[in-house]
Amino acid sequence: MENMLPRKSAHLIADSRKYAVGRKLMRSAAVAGAAALVLAAGIPSAGAASGSPRFMLKSFINDNKCMAIGAGSTAGGAGVIQWDCYGGGEQQWYAVGPWYPDNNRVPYYQIVNFNSGKCLADPGTSPYNGVQLIQYGCDGGPEQFWYLDADLVMGTAVQLIRYHSGPRWNVGQCAADGASSTANGAPIVQWTCTGGSEQRWYLKPV
Repeated sequence: MENMLPRKSAHLIADSRKYAVGRKLMRSAAVAGAAALVLAAGIPSAGAASGSPRFMLKSFINDNKCMAIGAGSTAGGAGVIQWDCYGGGEQQWYAVGPWYPDNNRVPYYQIVNFNSGKCLADPGTSPYNGVQLIQYGCDGGPEQFWYLDADLVMGTAVQLIRYHSGPRWNVGQCAADGASSTANGAPIVQWTCTGGSEQRWYLKPV
């Protein structure tokens, strides 16, 4: 994947740093009891990748296309794209959780890239459809929590639905293959959840 270019820009990176207050609020709500929750789930904490169940997020609509980090970048703010599935570390992910923000009963996970140790995130908790997803240091911010609409079982096709809380956070936005593109390097974006095939991802075991 040496020719892959991360689709990131300075303004996305800047936006991803504007929500420090939101991150702190989420941490205070989610961290209490988090260690017990992680142990109960049998899933290691972020950064403890060794021994974690890893998977590729394989496109439901595009055969042999997987969610990946452009150029195998380890930088915070690097864009998430699709690329031919070949099993490289930048295409491998693992789940941390479940977490229960706002003390609700809905389980959310952080989806962590194996190569970089950074989390799948919406830059700057943007409310807009079409914004490219990024990887960012795992710090417990609400833009890094994802609900899976099916069990976390290998081989299952799931929607990744981003966490929301009140009017500030998005309601019902999913990780999607923008414009249902078949091209390598096409950005993975957030879009209102419709149940469409471009918003579903197989959990393919590594």
